[in-house]
Amino acid sequence: PGVVARSLLELPDGQPLVMLFDELDKARQDNVHPTDAALLGLLDPVSSEAFRDEFLELPLDLSPVSFLFTANRTRGIRPELLSRMQVVEVPSPTAAQMPAIVRSVDAAIRARQPELANHFAPLGDALISALASQSPRALMRLSGGCL
Repeated sequence: PGVVARSLLELPDGQPLVMLFDELDKARQDNVHPTDAALLGLLDPVSSEAFRDEFLELPLDLSPVSFLFTANRTRGIRPELLSRMQVVEVPSPTAAQMPAIVRSVDAAIRARQPELANHFAPLGDALISALASQSPRALMRLSGGCL
């Protein structure tokens, strides 16, 4: 079955289903598996009530399913898709916000790996200031994938 049908089948009764599609702007478009056509059917209120799973060859009611999409940019995403979404733009963090982000990354790493407290003190202000010039993505790389 398709990923949506499989997710519905594996979901405990009464649990809501939220599906996350990461980096929609990078979805591959081809004639064999057109992503846009499937998404238009999933996001249209009328067709989502009788979405046809190609493997099961059964109509499924997907109207209670919530879909979240991420994208680095909306340019390149078909307007018909965007018209079915509520677009929320998240700006890059400001320089003033970055020290708090560095602290939260440090805290998250320490929460996942409590043994770090035995060997390393929490980050000091000088190191936080130095790391605050990095982007959040660079901080994740510097963390060594600990998050």
